[in-house]
Amino acid sequence: MNLYLLAIVPTNSILKVTQEFRAKYAQFSKQQIDPHITIHPPFYPVEISEADLFAQLQSLFAPTLKFTVVLKSVNYFQDRRSNVAYFEPDFSSSVDIKQLATLAFEALNSKVKNVFSDYNYSPENFVPHLTIAEKITPQALPQIKQELSAFNQKLTFEVSSLWLFKHQESIKGWSRIQEIKFNQS
Repeated sequence: MNLYLLAIVPTNSILKVTQEFRAKYAQFSKQQIDPHITIHPPFYPVEISEADLFAQLQSLFAPTLKFTVVLKSVNYFQDRRSNVAYFEPDFSSSVDIKQLATLAFEALNSKVKNVFSDYNYSPENFVPHLTIAEKITPQALPQIKQELSAFNQKLTFEVSSLWLFKHQESIKGWSRIQEIKFNQS
């Protein structure tokens, strides 16, 4: 069964900054996927073919107007076993991103199955973010927080499309397979 993910991919300049951080924290950056902001977490289609999935997503997002995302700071998801450091969008950007997530959720909810059965995905509990490092041990977190506290740059980029990723078993990672373009006028 094929595995998919819907995401915003930042511009090359933001990708470069994010990849530099990922390289610095490589031991905590196991993702085999381009830096991205997830719109719909990994899913299996159950009631829709790949071709119909492409067509539905293009139709769904075609009226969307481009917008600007501002990543304003570094923040963290923290729990006792594994922690995540991420770039956090500002309030306005988060609202725009959550609108996309809500559209995707409402359109796909009955046609897909989440990969992670223990992850209760819904637009209400969705936190937009661009991951820097994940699976950070509790012992390493204070040092990483100290280092990242010096980061005070705002990262800004325009969003004019989403990307559908597909998990490629041959590379044990994710590939961009379809760009879903917004209204270009």
